[in-house]
Amino acid sequence: MSVWCFCQSAWVWGADSYGIEQAKNNAKTLAGWLNSAAGENVWVTPILTLPGWMVDRKVPSESLYVVNPKEIYGVCSSQLEKLTEPQTRRICHQLDQKCRIEVT
Repeated sequence: MSVWCFCQSAWVWGADSYGIEQAKNNAKTLAGWLNSAAGENVWVTPILTLPGWMVDRKVPSESLYVVNPKEIYGVCSSQLEKLTEPQTRRICHQLDQKCRIEVT
């Protein structure tokens, strides 16, 4: 099963691969946590978004997507593997428990 990990980065002028490494590390951490918490074998695909920038992809990557936020839907909907409804519910429940912020 596969889920997506989104990392948003402000871009500075010049070459920088930190965002790519951070996105890959975040996906690995999220996959490990979901595998344990949801009891599912989950593969997380990282997506690094660059708001305000159009991305010119020179080399395709199967392990990471670098896109403008407007392209996220197209990337996600083009994937063949889909989550079942029960898998989606289990993952959403775990994320909700982990990320919920109580407002007082």
